[in-house]
Amino acid sequence: MLTVDDVLEQVGEFGWFQKQAFLILCLFSAAFAPIYVGIVFLAFTPDHRCRSPGVAELSRRCGWSLAEELNYTVPGPGPQGQCLRYAVDWNQSALGCLDPLAGLAANGSPLPLGPCDQGWVYDTPGSSIVTEFNLVCDDSWKVDLFQSCVNLGFFLGSLGVGYIADRFGRKVCLFTSTLISAVVGVLTAVAPDYTSLLLFRLLQGLVSKGNWTAGYTLITEFVGLGYRRTVAILFQLAFTVGLVLLSGLAYVLPHWRWLQLAVSLPVFLLVFCYWFVPESPRWLLSQKRNTQAIKIMDHIAQKNGKLPPADLKMLSLEEDVAEKLSPSFVDLFRTPNLRKYTFILMYLWFTSSVVYQGLIMHVGATGGNLYLDFLYSALVEFPASFIILVTIDRFGRRYPLAMSNLAAGLACFIMVFIPHEHKLQEAETFSALLTAELLGQRRHSVKQRAAKTWRDCAGHGQTGPQGHWVCSPRSLPLARGRKPVLLEQPARGDKDLSWLNIAVACVGRMGITIVFQMVCLVNAELFPTFIRNLGMMVCSSLCDLGGVLTPFLVFRLMEVWQGSPLILFAALGLVAGGMTLLLPETKGITLPETIEDAENLQRKAKPKENKIYLQVQTSELNAQAPERDASQGTSWQK
Repeated sequence: MLTVDDVLEQVGEFGWFQKQAFLILCLFSAAFAPIYVGIVFLAFTPDHRCRSPGVAELSRRCGWSLAEELNYTVPGPGPQGQCLRYAVDWNQSALGCLDPLAGLAANGSPLPLGPCDQGWVYDTPGSSIVTEFNLVCDDSWKVDLFQSCVNLGFFLGSLGVGYIADRFGRKVCLFTSTLISAVVGVLTAVAPDYTSLLLFRLLQGLVSKGNWTAGYTLITEFVGLGYRRTVAILFQLAFTVGLVLLSGLAYVLPHWRWLQLAVSLPVFLLVFCYWFVPESPRWLLSQKRNTQAIKIMDHIAQKNGKLPPADLKMLSLEEDVAEKLSPSFVDLFRTPNLRKYTFILMYLWFTSSVVYQGLIMHVGATGGNLYLDFLYSALVEFPASFIILVTIDRFGRRYPLAMSNLAAGLACFIMVFIPHEHKLQEAETFSALLTAELLGQRRHSVKQRAAKTWRDCAGHGQTGPQGHWVCSPRSLPLARGRKPVLLEQPARGDKDLSWLNIAVACVGRMGITIVFQMVCLVNAELFPTFIRNLGMMVCSSLCDLGGVLTPFLVFRLMEVWQGSPLILFAALGLVAGGMTLLLPETKGITLPETIEDAENLQRKAKPKENKIYLQVQTSELNAQAPERDASQGTSWQK
């Protein structure tokens, strides 16, 4: 009986209709990028310090530079300087311009510190939810909650929206979720407070991932077997294009509300594509709506300039499917092989999310330009897609997926042993040169004075957060009468291997990007049509769970030891590589239509060919039966 793949072979597996549908659906994929990683620009945390009334006026009166103002008025580096301030009335007239705090500390005792009850000053020309709602210091955890809400929405939506797509259709799910996502995106841009911001973020997460997944499933069901993997990879590549465009848009619009509007308003235009994208004929057949499926296949033939098959009305899902197939969560675990596929894919999705986001957080936490760093990390995904396109036809799905997991895990393991670059942040040190200039010394004497300072503080310092020996030389000879900031001296013998660390991290990022793209393809190829979208949504929900946990895993483990997250990433990647080998190879195999097809994936191709051959031989035998005797016929059938 005629199947969808049989018809596509005659009317075009990737003709004009499929190309038009593919380009339209790629817009949905690109629009998902700001929702998934927009937190980078919407909630960036700039350098900040406590707002102290009177400091700005005193700085203008004395003509201080920013460095001098920070040196005189900020208690110290890191959390101390960002979350505490001197309990001093800066409006009092007794304060001078040359070390105004010198006469306030009795007998050299430290000045009392207080909380930032007057707010903060942020060193940024733009704005983010951090700067608008003061999500720093004791409230910094609210930034993590903001990101966790969208991932929680992804997780919950993976179950509900996936069922809707399999129960009511891919097209209905795609455009309904798109409209809701656009509306909620605009509401997020005008949210009056933090609580409503969380609510809108959660709602957007509930529908937006279902939007992307429905589009992915739809395009893979429109094309023939020969083009399925190509459109699947390029559909995900459109997401990378969205990342690149987001970095440029964020650079032009540094204020978070305008940026949120800029990425939300164009999504309304995608709703008008409803009349250009039909429902999946495969899904219609699984719901026994054969008449509609036949009309769509006839429309595809006309668009591609081909004549439909003469027996198009015989289009069916399978010969032995006699009743309508309804998706059920239990179907994912009903049979042994489907149960194995489901659990393995869940783990692969979880690992992909943790390692992918974790590498970004671990490597990108330090230094550099926010926009360029984001752009570079996005560009790495282009060669990953190229590698997939080159290797997937030659080596199949299973082995490249396993090797990519192993490469990502091995890269994380190697990074554990690479010394991290000791970068001195401007907020942590103005160097001995600034101290010397404040004391009116000559530049040529800086090194000798600084060397003596380090000898004096050798027994009074401690190890800093970047592995440096840190001391505050307030009581040292160099600093008498002045308040220099903390000074740091890099550990001796350490070489700058940051280039090697970045290179290995890029290998890991490329490997896990390949995994992310290929696991989508394999997920769609392992489940039968009537639960394909549900299977993808349920398995990928573990990706969202990983997204919720990753920030806490990375930053809490880094408090114990900086290399701890990398060891976790390495273990996850190496185990994922081994588990991938337990999956069947899906290269060249027709998409399974029923649970029985999915169960027999590993032995489907050759047996099906043999079955067809035997049917042909049997037909020939029946045609020649009158010319043969009964004994010969009996012998053949045996």
